[in-house]
Formats: sequence, structure tokens, C-alpha cells
Amino acid sequence: MLLSLAATLGAVVQPHLPLAAEALAPLQGRTSRRRPGGELFRAHNLSELSLLAATPPEPSPLPANFSWSNREGRNYLSTAYNQHIPQYCGSCWAFAATSCLADRWYIRQMLSDRAENHVSAELRLSVQNVLSCGNLVTRCGTCQGGNDAAVYQYAQLHGIPDESCSSYMAEDTTCRAEDPVTQTNKPACYTCWPNTQDPSQPAKCEAVARYRKLFASGVGNVRGAEAMKKEIYARGPISCGIDATDEMEAYKAGTTFAQPPSSTPARVDHVVSVVGWGKDSQNNDYWLVRNSWGVTWGDEGFMKLVTSYNKGPLGTSNNLVESDCYFGIVDRYDYD
Repeated sequence: MLLSLAATLGAVVQPHLPLAAEALAPLQGRTSRRRPGGELFRAHNLSELSLLAATPPEPSPLPANFSWSNREGRNYLSTAYNQHIPQYCGSCWAFAATSCLADRWYIRQMLSDRAENHVSAELRLSVQNVLSCGNLVTRCGTCQGGNDAAVYQYAQLHGIPDESCSSYMAEDTTCRAEDPVTQTNKPACYTCWPNTQDPSQPAKCEAVARYRKLFASGVGNVRGAEAMKKEIYARGPISCGIDATDEMEAYKAGTTFAQPPSSTPARVDHVVSVVGWGKDSQNNDYWLVRNSWGVTWGDEGFMKLVTSYNKGPLGTSNNLVESDCYFGIVDRYDYD
């Protein structure tokens, strides 16, 4: 099974048709005490992406239960991080995309012949690098909102380094390697050393010229339950827009979530990653979703969310999570 799954990771991709006009409409969502405004703004640059369609070989049939958190006893997923510390930052789009890319690289490495001894380590990509540097390249976003699809484009054009190159600050900065490293200017990769001449003075920080980055070979788009399942099973987690309601904020571990009826129209205003699917003890079909609100939220940062094909008692109100999802085809983790 591992060999057959590994073969799907090199699947050929085909050009994707242009997105429908309604898909390019502004996607600003509801406000709540945690989210002062929408966090997902795909419209401004989606038309600039060269999108790919997912065309992995189709397993027959797809398993009824599948998750990269427990694939034949192994967890292939990075942990759920917290975008809200050390201060609030609307960077869900960056966390979702970088987590999916890191997962996919780990999956690819572990399922390849080169990983027979299972020595590959989890990769944690730098969200701060995306905030500080990625936005200059692809206009992917800031702490006021952004575009997960453009993060994959940034990985394709320039690559994303790991977290040790630029730790998460939850704030927007400039990215000028030629200028001094300060609180408001963070180059793509930097490090700091003590001021040995005067220990009472701040440490000296400087840009690092040579460092490894994770590159993507393409950006893809999927919509709908069947296409999502095929892509997740073949290559790994995907990032999806979602309506992050107050009820979703209150989600409790051990339950399956379905959005209660509301007079407020559903709007995509947040991004999560979808890592698998299953069926609960009440026969509700669910997606396994990873959020970026920390491991204190939900079930260690994860939630079960009903699918559009659910026949169980909770129904199918799943906060638009199947409406628009993106992914990157991981290519290499190297210096250039």
C-alpha cells in the first residue's frame, strides 16, 4: 500500500480552467470577538495564478475512513499552531498553507524509497517569512487577511524556509536583506548573536545568505467532496476556506460539528486544512479539519465537521468548507 501511495505523489497535473467570475468576488466574512474582519482575500490575485487541476490516479474505491494523522499507525501531520500569539494576527491563510506544504513534504519523504529507515524529520515552515517576505512577491497577505493559494505560488517562485530562519512574531514587517535587522525589518532568514563588546546593548542580528527552502512545482484547486478526497488521499492535506462562526469557536473535543441554523448568511472568512475523513459513532460522515487556534481549541487543534454527503442525524451544514480548496505540489527542499 505504501508503494502504491508513493506512486501517486508523482501524478501528472493538467491546466485548470479559469475560475468562474463569482469565485473571484470579494470574500470578506462575518465579524466576531476573535476576528475583527475577514481573514481570506483571494480575489485580488487569483487571476494571476497558473492553477493546476488534481489528477491523481483514482483508488477504487476510496476508503470509508482515512486520515494522515493515522496512516497505518503513523502520524504524518505537523501540529496545530496558534496564529493568535504573541498577539492577534489574521494569518490563518499562511498557517494553513505552510502546514499543508510541510505535511506533504513529510509524506513524500516517508513514502519514498529513500525513507526506508524512517529517519525523515517533520518540517516546520516559517509563517513569519511568508508575512514579511512572501507578501512582497505574491501579495499573499498580511495580519489583516490573505490568500492561501498565493502562499503556494510563493513556494513555487521563491521557496519557504523553515521556522528557525524567522520565528513567528504575529506582525507584519518589511523584508530588506540589505538593511539592519530590526523589530520592523526581518529578512528572509536571519540570526542574532550576543553583543560581546557591550553585553548591556542589544544583540547583533544579521541576515543569513545561504539556507534551505521548500519549493512547490505547481498550485492546484479542488472543490467538492469527491475531488477533495482524491487529492487528500493521493498527495496530502489541502487548505480550504471556511465560515468561522461563533459556534465553531465553541467546538468541543469528542463531538462532530454541524453549523446550527442562522439568519446570518454564510461567508468564507477563515482558512483551515482538511487532512482526512471518517464516520462517527452516530453514523455522521465528517471531515477531519486542522485549525490554527492552538491545541487548546477543539481536539488538540482539530475538529470533526460534517460533510455534504452526510446521511447521519447532524445534517450537512459544514460552513462552506467544500466550496474552494487549494494545494501545492511539493518539489524539493534545497538551497535553490
